Amino acid sequence: MFQEQQQRQRERRLQHQYQQEQQQQQTATTTAAAAARTATTETPPTAAAARTAAAATTAAAAAAATAASPPPPHHHPHHHHQHEQQQQHQKQQQQQKQQQQQEQQHQQQQQQQQQQQQQQQQQHLNVCEFGGKNL
Repeated sequence: MFQEQQQRQRERRLQHQYQQEQQQQQTATTTAAAAARTATTETPPTAAAARTAAAATTAAAAAAATAASPPPPHHHPHHHHQHEQQQQHQKQQQQQKQQQQQEQQHQQQQQQQQQQQQQQQQQHLNVCEFGGKNL
């Protein structure tokens, strides 16, 4: 019995953490989407507006990356370990660059999709939570 309770508490904590991360991502993408919208609705769209939209998307991408990536492993003096860390860092940078390029190519499409996905995830989480309480 006691173990089950502990397990449930742990799951709730994890769920809560996940929700918080989702919300952080959502706010980042929403601001980016808003900036992109203002950039596209202006006729003719100004270069400055386009720049702010691009900056917002990069910020959103960075926020999403930080939310998704686990904290870096503890630093050890071993050279081998350092090398691994460097490789990981390079990979992350490359991924971010790719993300930024893709997002700038079709900003709005991606943001709308992201928002829809996040809303679905949020709804799913809420259902899970309520289901857990009813039991």
